[in-house]
Amino acid sequence: MGRKSKNPPKRWGGNPNRQSTSMISSSSSSGDTDAKATTTSTNFIIRIRHSKGMKRINVAASDTVADLKRKVKAELNIPASRQKLSVGSIGLERDGARVMSILNHGEIVTLSALAAPKRARASDNSNSDAKSGKRKKQKGKSAKRDGPEVYAREGSSPEEIAKAIRLFDAGGGLEKAGERVFLTSMKEYRLSSATSDKYQITECLVPSDFSSQAVSRGEKFLSVQFSHARKKMKEIVVLYDEDTIEAVIKEAVRNHTTPKRTTFKSSVRAIGAQRAAYSSPPLFWSVCHSYPDMDVSEAFKSLIQSALEEFKKGIEEENGI
Repeated sequence: MGRKSKNPPKRWGGNPNRQSTSMISSSSSSGDTDAKATTTSTNFIIRIRHSKGMKRINVAASDTVADLKRKVKAELNIPASRQKLSVGSIGLERDGARVMSILNHGEIVTLSALAAPKRARASDNSNSDAKSGKRKKQKGKSAKRDGPEVYAREGSSPEEIAKAIRLFDAGGGLEKAGERVFLTSMKEYRLSSATSDKYQITECLVPSDFSSQAVSRGEKFLSVQFSHARKKMKEIVVLYDEDTIEAVIKEAVRNHTTPKRTTFKSSVRAIGAQRAAYSSPPLFWSVCHSYPDMDVSEAFKSLIQSALEEFKKGIEEENGI
């Protein structure tokens, strides 16, 4: 009785040249037809060596390097952006390359996990780096400010201060629309808090303790805390004494009126509480501080009325009336 022949067992690590002729094209006669030829229509295995050991990854014949990275991410929880794959000293950097064309079945690929990048804060400029993004967020209008706004002296004399208030304007055009809205809102906040007595003023002798923007020239500053609709705000403004306040208002009235036109209402619009709250926080809060027993609007009207009477009296004296 003859002995039955047995087929030799298949082994993963066998010689790739010893394969069945049915698995290799009859036209392939060169010695380079190795294990890659056996996997044109089947899956094969790539071994990933990482910091904690070795991991086997099943790869399809049509998979690319990008597909391999996704499978590594699923197995080892390392994002593709942090994966550095290499075979020896050669890196697998072409994500679109087919794995089968560059790796053999069972080949070992070394995985190096790159450090995670530092997370940058959100900013208006998407092209800025983490530091500039953080800085812009702190300085942006939608973010919290580093400290209170500081308003220094607007001129070296009452004439210069009155001129600065008269010429103050946020400017026209769409590019200035946001600034105009901000100034208008702050004007309403100041007027509302002053009218409802929801503010607190403290004299400051050393303004540099509050902000580097304040240049001390031996002047007093006011630290003003006020609130509107549950929103708390703080400003540092230079203090104009009563003589300076009266001189500024007189100068504003004199430049706004003429001997033939000395109307009270137009003068109030030019240098009244509304105008000061919008254009000159130092003048507005100095009046609140110097005349605490009067409503701020009435205090401005009283000062304007006195300036108008003095202006008219001067005209009469010049004309010998």
